[in-house]
Parts: sequence; structure tokens; C-alpha cells
Amino acid sequence: MCLTGFDIFSTSECRNKSLQLMCQLMGGGDKAGSGMDKIRAGWCAQHWRSPRLEESLQPDRVKLVLPMVSLIPDEVDQALRVRFGDRFAKLDKTAVQAVVTAQVEGSVTNSRMQEITGEHSKDITGVLQSLVRDGLLTQQNQRRWASYRVAEDSPQCSPQVSGDSPHLTANSPHLPPELLSLAEPARLKGKLPAAEMQALVLRLCDGRWLTSKDLAALLNRDAENLQGRILGGMVKKGLLELRFPDVPNRPDQAYRSVGLFNKG
Repeated sequence: MCLTGFDIFSTSECRNKSLQLMCQLMGGGDKAGSGMDKIRAGWCAQHWRSPRLEESLQPDRVKLVLPMVSLIPDEVDQALRVRFGDRFAKLDKTAVQAVVTAQVEGSVTNSRMQEITGEHSKDITGVLQSLVRDGLLTQQNQRRWASYRVAEDSPQCSPQVSGDSPHLTANSPHLPPELLSLAEPARLKGKLPAAEMQALVLRLCDGRWLTSKDLAALLNRDAENLQGRILGGMVKKGLLELRFPDVPNRPDQAYRSVGLFNKG
């Protein structure tokens, strides 16, 4: 079994079954699975997101993920309120938790919500479906395999760029002239050497947080391609920093220049 938090990852293998049994008989060890209730109680006491199990087949492993993240992080709550306005502000506790979980973990399922809230599957289904109808979540797959993601765009979101900006759209009339001017070499050319693209990204992210979608809109590039070819490598080289380093795959992950380019 693997136990993993943000910075903990280990694989435990018993090397001496006889010694393990002797320690158990002496009261020096517990049987497999007996500590799960203690772990859940500890996470609940800290108001952290509940532990979850993940399975892998090659190799065969059951991984226990222990997220040391608040059930409703303040920065996520604020970002969703800006993004969805009154629609989010008027949600009940369970609905808020569903949207926040989808934002923090990338998606949410009925079973995951049962782990977090302890509510019945049928009630949770009703909550998730209402969030889809209201445009806060989008559904992936059907029935028992259904998962839900935070809706990509909100008509109540007014695009702009600042240190805490919501996402831009490619045709937004609110793109700041100074950033458009900086990004012009990329927008005017179909191809640009990687070094030049990196230099542009550093200038655009100088002193401000921008998501991959923000940068894609400014540079006239595909967001996923930009993230895979440019942004990920720049993070590894220490040229860019992540706004949420503990959750690198967050949908709203943002980047800022470091070193000489970072003004605070």
C-alpha cells in the first residue's frame, strides 16, 4: 500500500512475516486496515479533505491519498465566487463542497462526495445534476462512471488580466494593450523558436499570475500545447513558479516569473 500526501510517497513491503506476526502477538503492531479509522478521525479533526483510495494495475498497488488541504480553501472559495457570482454564493453546503472538490481535485464523483459528506448516493446525484443544469459543473460519462468538472466558462465572468484575474478568452476585447504589445511577435507568427517563446512568457508573467489559458489567448496558441511544450519545462528549470505548487494539475493553475523577472 502507498501512503501519499503532497510530499509523502512510500511503498511498504513486509520482509519478515514471522517477525511481523510476533510483533502483532506482543501488541506492538496492528493488523492491516486497523488504522484507517484513526487516519480518517485525524483528518476530520484538522478539517482536511478526506483520504481516498486509488488503484493501479501495473504494478498492482492500492494507494491511500492523504490530502492535507482544507475542505474549502479560502482562495478557491473566493475564485469561484468571482467566477460564478450569485449562483455560487447561493449554493448550500453540499453543493459548495461538490464544486470546490471538482476545482481542487480536477473532478468529482458521487462516490467521492459520499466519502466527504457521508450523505446518501441518491441525494448527492440530485445535487450534482442540479449543478450541471445551473452551468457550474459539466458531466463526463454516464451513470455509475459519471464524473463532473467545473464548467469551463461562465457568462458572468468578465475577462481581464491582473494578479488575480479570471480566465481570458481568445476573442476578449479586454486584453490589456501592454500585454498585447508584448505578445505581438507570437501572434504575428505561426511558429516561433522555443527560446523566443520562453522569453515572451517570462515578460508576460513578470510580476503577475497568468494561467495557461491567459497566455494562450495572448500568444494565439493552443493552451494544452503551450503548457506541454513551454510552461512545464520552464517550471522545471526554475524560470516560472506555480501559484499552487502542492496541486500542480489544478485546472486554474497559474504561473509567474521568478528570479530577476519577479517583482513580488
